[in-house]
Amino acid sequence: MGDNCKHQAMKDEKIITLATRTFEHAQIIRSLLESEDIECFLENVNLIQGAVSEGVKIRIRETDLDKAVQIMEEVEKTRTDKSRGA
Repeated sequence: MGDNCKHQAMKDEKIITLATRTFEHAQIIRSLLESEDIECFLENVNLIQGAVSEGVKIRIRETDLDKAVQIMEEVEKTRTDKSRGA
């Protein structure tokens, strides 16, 4: 499916915000979601200083919410475990 078709498909469905994170964390989550065939895009990215952007929204189709939440829970669990030194 070409980019225009994908964009049109997402436009026809309700788009919601999955989470709001730093740019770095949002990039990681986007990669994981896309690897699971969940289309997403980032919003509120500071193009001048992208690496320091905060408040970046991860946007997905509402129909992908359940699967995306499961992935997010795994990401957060891993992140918490690493910060505790587990």
